[in-house]
Amino acid sequence: MEISIFEVISTSISILLLIWFFNKPWQSLIVDWTRQKLFEIRDSVFDYAANGEMDFNSEEYIRIRNYLNSAIRNCHQFTWYIMFASDIASKYEDGDYKSNKSVFDITNQIDDVDLRIRIKELLNESNLALGLLIALRSPLFPIILIMFFLKRHYDQSLNKIGRVMESRIRSE
Repeated sequence: MEISIFEVISTSISILLLIWFFNKPWQSLIVDWTRQKLFEIRDSVFDYAANGEMDFNSEEYIRIRNYLNSAIRNCHQFTWYIMFASDIASKYEDGDYKSNKSVFDITNQIDDVDLRIRIKELLNESNLALGLLIALRSPLFPIILIMFFLKRHYDQSLNKIGRVMESRIRSE
């Protein structure tokens, strides 16, 4: 069974459209989704402070708010490469950076245990959203997806060939 020129052209166009999609609209879509999720998390933390469960001027609230604001502002730059480079750079950082507590350590200073647990859950949710952002923006993601679709197409073609051969064998 020969592959027609139409199949080659349609497969090539499909691959080019997938590459374009993952380089343009997909990137914006994932960044926008992540920002929306981070806005919702930040609003939840604000609601805790507005309800009097946290003090707006407390170190915990300020650090958590700054962490989320920074993530919202910079999430379009989060990639595997940036995370890897910043991890290496942080090991060689001088000054107060290493002595500063992370936002996750700061949450341990929250007196209300129930609130502390809810805040940690929100921060874990924000990290999950950022992790998904990094994974879904990865250049490997569209390659894996394209390989998946090509494998399906290949499997379907093999099934067609198998059915044609089986029908010829039966007819003989």
